[in-house]
Amino acid sequence: MSYAERLARSVRRCRDEDREALGSFQREMFGSEARQARDDYTRWLFDQNPHRGSDGPPLWIVERGGVVVGQQGGLPVPLAVGDRTFDAQWAVDLMVRPEWRMRGVGPALSQVQQESCDVSLALSVSEAAYKAFLTAGWTDMGLLPFLVRPLAPDRLVEAHGAPWWLRELVKVAPNRAIAGSAWAASLVLERVSGTHLEPIHAFDSRADALWAEARHDYPIAAQRDHATLHWRFDQCPHRARYRRYYLVKPGHVLGYVVTRVETWHGIQVGRIVDHFSPMKWTAPLLGEAVERLHAEGLAAVFYEGLDERAGLALHALGFVNGPRITRFMFKARAALPVQHTWMADPANWFVTDADADREL
Repeated sequence: MSYAERLARSVRRCRDEDREALGSFQREMFGSEARQARDDYTRWLFDQNPHRGSDGPPLWIVERGGVVVGQQGGLPVPLAVGDRTFDAQWAVDLMVRPEWRMRGVGPALSQVQQESCDVSLALSVSEAAYKAFLTAGWTDMGLLPFLVRPLAPDRLVEAHGAPWWLRELVKVAPNRAIAGSAWAASLVLERVSGTHLEPIHAFDSRADALWAEARHDYPIAAQRDHATLHWRFDQCPHRARYRRYYLVKPGHVLGYVVTRVETWHGIQVGRIVDHFSPMKWTAPLLGEAVERLHAEGLAAVFYEGLDERAGLALHALGFVNGPRITRFMFKARAALPVQHTWMADPANWFVTDADADREL
């Protein structure tokens, strides 16, 4: 048996008796203040995920002498691909002790995670992981579009490290015109569509009907049913950050959107974290979300994701292109009954900030 084969056999799922050693590893490797070092986040992500299998949490470790030397996590999610649904996982939190790097631990952990599902997915891929993924046969989907809707450009350019394109925008578009155009466009969409946003404290079974109705509008999308949304937003340790809304007409839910307010370089901005609806309701849904955020006096609204219809709607609402920074990659089983060239087209994917763990 080769060294690589022996190493692969030493990879196993984390058990309850490993938690103390794993916690020490996470605090040391990620930092004591990191999300990965918090037991409530670890249990929520890997133990409480509604799509985890019966064989234990999708969190793999390699240990030597009772000391964890590496870990790899996976966030299971059903992936709707056309009329089919496959078992997918977002690969997250790969970490190896420095003295064990370049000794095959990382690739062994990654391989075991990939073999546990039909499709492996990854966001925010580091340069080192990018090279390793390409060698392992992953498909590079490029960088996610990042869109910005300035609402108070003067405050944006005062922020530390404000990019050049925001400074240029202030020269040609005064505050009042920019903020007013966002309000006007959102108001037109609301009146024409006859819809409004209904705040909710938690997702309910109406999300199941919405997913069933709209899923075929999106060629490839991670499942967004009640169980998934309840886990992702209502059970999350920082659930209080999220504002959840249904887009409604009397008696019917047309979509949902999740937003949050955060501090960016010392100023308050809004972020559209997630949304889903039949495509014909994308523009009213996002327009009314922007209006809600605009009413809070924020400096800007951010959106990052893959969704061509959303991109068109947001550009119509005055969003401008920002620098792309988040890389998206995937790897499907060779025997997956789907044409690879079709899956490799970014236009077929629906990805938002809520996918994987990058927004946590």
